[in-house]
Amino acid sequence: MNALIAKIVRKAVSALYILSMILCPIVILVIPLYIIPHFLRAPVTRQYTQCLANLKNIGTALEMYAHDNQGHYPPRLSHISPKYMESIPVCTAVKKDTYSNSYQVSSDAETFTVYCEGHHHSGAGIEPNCPQYDSIHGLTYNRTSYKE
Repeated sequence: MNALIAKIVRKAVSALYILSMILCPIVILVIPLYIIPHFLRAPVTRQYTQCLANLKNIGTALEMYAHDNQGHYPPRLSHISPKYMESIPVCTAVKKDTYSNSYQVSSDAETFTVYCEGHHHSGAGIEPNCPQYDSIHGLTYNRTSYKE
């Protein structure tokens, strides 16, 4: 009887060993396939997040300017620097100012729009000339096909 139990235990151990020899490499290969895309997208997402922060800071500086100037926004974005903002920030995706050329102010200087000019955040699924900040809606952005 003991010999029969020992034989069953040996076969079970052998089966588990074979199963582990098959499953371990599969798990080792599948996990990186799931994780690697997230690591590759991290720099793009970081750059986009920094761009959002830049636009929010620009919007805040423009609102401070308007508060000091009877509700009127400056004719050019460069007028907020250095009093309301040390300097116009650069988009980290391209390492240059992508905001100044996009700045538009209404003819009565009571509304404005500014955005990250170009398609620098397409890797994060963002449409060209986005994100945007305007005096009516605040910070807005349009995603195309990016999925978290």
